Amino acid sequence: MAIMVEMDSKNGKPEHIPEKITIPRRFLRRNVIYRSLGEIDTKSLGCGSIPKAGPHIPQIRFAFDNFCAVYLLRGDGRYRDPDLGLDCPLRAGDLVLRPPRREHFTIPGESGQWLEFFMIGPRTIHELLCAQRIITPANPILHPGLDARLIRVCRKIHQRIMKGRPVDLQHAILDMQHFVVHAAILERQSGTDRQNNLKKDVQRKIHEACRLLQNNLAHPLNIEAIAEYLDIPFETFRKQFRAITGISPGRYRNQKRLERAKYLLFNTDLPVTTIAQRCGYRDLYTFSRQFKRYTGLAPSRFRADFL
Repeated sequence: MAIMVEMDSKNGKPEHIPEKITIPRRFLRRNVIYRSLGEIDTKSLGCGSIPKAGPHIPQIRFAFDNFCAVYLLRGDGRYRDPDLGLDCPLRAGDLVLRPPRREHFTIPGESGQWLEFFMIGPRTIHELLCAQRIITPANPILHPGLDARLIRVCRKIHQRIMKGRPVDLQHAILDMQHFVVHAAILERQSGTDRQNNLKKDVQRKIHEACRLLQNNLAHPLNIEAIAEYLDIPFETFRKQFRAITGISPGRYRNQKRLERAKYLLFNTDLPVTTIAQRCGYRDLYTFSRQFKRYTGLAPSRFRADFL
């Protein structure tokens, strides 16, 4: 796998993250910057990268007045929000939208690899994104994954705030909004991909179930054992099987038995009793009754009419 990296100038070791993603060298160390949008609050706009060593650091509760987002570039940890009852794992590529005026905290994982890029801006950013239903207060975590475009926006925001001109600061605020919008789009796309992959996986398993159900027709088969073999809860398996094939697993197997019986009646001279046994029926009466229900004819009549 080809991985794009930038070298850490301190130790000359490459910084590895998923392919086609590059963490700028300036973000491998603590590199924060703040600007004022007014005379009272001297830190009303800011951004930067912060590495954190591990869970032994103080678990400080936050309750920001402003918009604040944390994009996890590396490592893992947890997010906790007592008001919402949330205790969620975090991994590289997750975006935490810190809820304004609500206590919460993040805890770096034991790996000690936590590296975040944060951005702080006017609370109106959060309010606008919520009003447009791009984000919701009840779901403060997005999962866009590590994305080259998002990292480029981080770099751009950092550059604009560093310049500090009023026009650059206004553009930085717009970039923060664009960052969250793009992250939300990526999450929805990845969610669609996950749903498609899940659908394909279900179809593959049901196809395998069909193969198993039409084999060894002469012997009893425990359908629950098939669900267990495919690692699907039995009730879920029955519902998924019916949704894809239109019939239940038991009816599908019985249908395959009767199709096999038709073939043997038409293409062999085997006695009807033998055919019934080869198709898994314990007695001739049960076989004849189900065959007639399926074809409209008794087995012997079927053979006589079509030979």
